[in-house]
Amino acid sequence: MSLWKKYQYPLLWGLVVFLAVFNSFVNLGQFEIETWDEARHALNAYEMMKNHEYIAMTYDGQLDYWNLKPPLGAWLIVIGYRLFGVNLWGLRFSSALSVVLTVIVTMSIARRFHKKIAITSGLILSTLYTFLAFHTGRYGDYDAQMALFMTLAVWGMMKWTENHRWGLFLSSLMVSLSFLLKSFSAVMPLTFILLVLLTEKRYKKLHVFDVLCSLFLMAFPVFLWAWARYQEDGLTFFQKMLGYDLLKRSAEAIEGHPSSNLHYLEPLFFKTLLWSLFLFFVIPFMGFGVSLKRKENEMVLHVKTSGFGPSFFWLWLLATLLFPLLVKTKSDWYLNPFYPALSVFIAWHFWNGKSTYAWVNRLMKHRLALLLWGAGITELILLAVVIFPSEWVFETKIRSFPSSQRILFSLWKNPEKPDKALLYFPAWVDQSERFLVKGMLGYDFVSEDHLLEALKKKEKVIFVGPRHHLEKTQTTYTLQTNSVLGEYQDWVAVSLSLP
Repeated sequence: MSLWKKYQYPLLWGLVVFLAVFNSFVNLGQFEIETWDEARHALNAYEMMKNHEYIAMTYDGQLDYWNLKPPLGAWLIVIGYRLFGVNLWGLRFSSALSVVLTVIVTMSIARRFHKKIAITSGLILSTLYTFLAFHTGRYGDYDAQMALFMTLAVWGMMKWTENHRWGLFLSSLMVSLSFLLKSFSAVMPLTFILLVLLTEKRYKKLHVFDVLCSLFLMAFPVFLWAWARYQEDGLTFFQKMLGYDLLKRSAEAIEGHPSSNLHYLEPLFFKTLLWSLFLFFVIPFMGFGVSLKRKENEMVLHVKTSGFGPSFFWLWLLATLLFPLLVKTKSDWYLNPFYPALSVFIAWHFWNGKSTYAWVNRLMKHRLALLLWGAGITELILLAVVIFPSEWVFETKIRSFPSSQRILFSLWKNPEKPDKALLYFPAWVDQSERFLVKGMLGYDFVSEDHLLEALKKKEKVIFVGPRHHLEKTQTTYTLQTNSVLGEYQDWVAVSLSLP
């Protein structure tokens, strides 16, 4: 046996993991903060760490009833802050790490089919734009972690079906961790476990100890948190979480989100890049079909499938897709736990899919070339848009990097900035700017009404805003500027003082 054949799988496995690490971590802390969820999570975790309050999340010093999630996601961000400081790298570390771990676990699951399917699924997931970019692997949200917990639940149940008892316990623990991360999203791993147990009557393998231990692992961590949270504000948080985060989100489209399932065609088609071409235009011709056949005096609907794997893998697809389809509020990131299953589905058809169409068979004679070209072009798009975006990406609004954030980044990177200061920001302050100022810079805001008072007390005050507003402020209050601490286009950061 040649060395290449002997070490082919571990070498390719290592290359895919390296690609996942590269796409997840390179330039992780260099670009914009998403104003809504990411910035909110960043501030929740910062205040949690600063105030040593690890049960009830706060925003601007008050109990937060907008982010109605349990605190596990904030705990993971705090770990990033402890390791790397209060910055974007620390904020996004657990999400990026979750992507890498999800790729590894997905390849372990797909290995049940074949080594080449495992490598291909890992390659697809490592280059999936919608799994890496907005709201997932390279942002400080909770969705990459949710995808990891769901994938671990699948891996655990696979091990259980292979007579590894601990697999059921691991999957059960993932249910409670999913709830502590994203509350009712825990229905996905729970649904999958139940479907696997019911399919082929696998529940007959369960012993009383298995059931009790699984229920304990599902419920006890949640109970501990719920008891501690109840001490903070009674039932208030739970009422809001149930009423808004579950019932209202399920029954109607909220916060400006769409309500039609057709919305999911956009992330599946456009944000999976070249993989969507195979998913939408080749796989449907590989053994899928719907037909009506007459049986006695009735017309019977027949659905023909590709034969993709045992029922276990179809249940994985179903469990991760059912929840996003049923809730009325639609968001791209609700599909994140679905993408590992989708990557295995695509990889299986790439190598095993058969078709009665001659053009499909001719195309699939060039599988390796198609795989390399698809991955290569997809990676180039990721490099240009996600990892090393140039100015045209922001100018064309593919991504948004506002001037207010850029000038604050410029100030934060300046080694000559004061350690302590008050910041005068003559505009409405959104959540991203609040995190940059309070979390990363460690400054407090000063309002226009207290600007002169602060300067008379000899406190260091920094103006951040457009130049024309600086001139207006100088004229109105007869102020002078000292050192320029940051500049971007018509925005400037300068220190102010009295003449």
